[in-house]
Amino acid sequence: GKETENMNTDSGGSTNRQRRSGIASCQNLCDSFVAQLLQRCSRKGEDGGASEFRPILSSLVDDFLIMQLLPEHPAAEMVLATICRGLGNDIYKASSYGGGDSKRNQNSGSSTAEATYLSTAFEIIGRISGSIAELLANQRDSPLSISRHVEENVQLKQQGQKVHSCFCGRQSLVNTLMVSCDNCKGFYHSECVGQTKKNLQEEWVCDDCKLKEMATDVTREFSSLHSIRSRGKNGGIMTSKMEIHVFRQLVLTYLSNESDTPGVRFAREFLLAQWVKMLDGDETAKESNDASSTVLAQHFLDIWSSEVNALTSKLRSASPLSGDGYRRLMIALSTSKSDLVQSFPRQMGLLIQFMGDKRLVSIRKLAVKALSQVVDADSSLMSHPSLKNAVSERFADEAKSVREAVVGLVGSFVVSCPELANTYHTSFLPRLMDEGVSVKKRTVKIFRDILMTNPSYNGRAAACALMLQ
Repeated sequence: GKETENMNTDSGGSTNRQRRSGIASCQNLCDSFVAQLLQRCSRKGEDGGASEFRPILSSLVDDFLIMQLLPEHPAAEMVLATICRGLGNDIYKASSYGGGDSKRNQNSGSSTAEATYLSTAFEIIGRISGSIAELLANQRDSPLSISRHVEENVQLKQQGQKVHSCFCGRQSLVNTLMVSCDNCKGFYHSECVGQTKKNLQEEWVCDDCKLKEMATDVTREFSSLHSIRSRGKNGGIMTSKMEIHVFRQLVLTYLSNESDTPGVRFAREFLLAQWVKMLDGDETAKESNDASSTVLAQHFLDIWSSEVNALTSKLRSASPLSGDGYRRLMIALSTSKSDLVQSFPRQMGLLIQFMGDKRLVSIRKLAVKALSQVVDADSSLMSHPSLKNAVSERFADEAKSVREAVVGLVGSFVVSCPELANTYHTSFLPRLMDEGVSVKKRTVKIFRDILMTNPSYNGRAAACALMLQ
């Protein structure tokens, strides 16, 4: 429902405005739906469970992962975050930390929860966390910035350099059709921006330049409406908070252009309520007495009932972003303050914790496999100290299946990332003499691949000596 305001007066006579967002009722409904679904998925035998509800859960997660970057489906992130939270709680209860190591299963090293449900739970958490890791890596490697990109391109162009600006990451400027932005002069692969030889436009402007132009309109209009002025030695400054507000306004404009699509009105109201909740909970702004969050929240309340206002109408007349432009826009918003992305450290912490479960072999093994889904999306996580320590400990795990899983995890990256081979060399080397034949064979194969791709590998002498033994 629409935001309402409670007016409370403190002892000093000042007014403290506390907004209540309709997001709370949405979250309650989401919690109820997910709880009922997970309850059915966790049943043993043929009464629900694997035969019916687990495939439904897996398919739902796939669909929501696709929808999470579509402005028309903003609640997808809420559902995914709730599923992660529910599955994490179920795994915790089944682990030794939550009492899942009762006397009746200590000897077997298995959990009281059904094994197939735990496997499904870990796989889904790994899949969702991997998706988050991929979004964070995209934003880290190719951040969507309104002003920096264009200014850097113009500066390099003035120095006589060709500027490769394509967001795909490929650096080649030869043997492929490139198009140049008429504004910033950056070069892009034609297939990446939807251009071909047959439909080349006489004038073409990249998404980053369009964003900068739209940002200027948003900040000017917003400043005039709410009497906000940027202060600084060089005049107006595009702060990160205002940049996120520009992105939000562009999403609202996109939805206003799609007003004939069923459900778009509800998507718009959901986003407005969600943003007001985020802004009202901005503790950093409260500590620094920054009033901009309050003004921004009030702006969203003011436009609640009006799908088209002066600013939206002006942005509508501008050239729209490409499909990839809107995708990058949603990634920037998602990685800023969404509940799903903010839950990522917690999910990683749980997986690392479950890898160290003292009694349940199945929990440790499944945690390693789930972690492999995450680092597949962002291999740089393998160098994180907490993850490195947890993985290194599993190399000496008492269970052969866990050792084999962790060898496979690290082995997937050490060939392509030589620095990781050096990082994990000390832990990897003893597995050449592992008592488990499958572990030993896998380790030998990995070292063979390392030495063939990197003959000057620092640990080659020690590795070859052990392999000869």
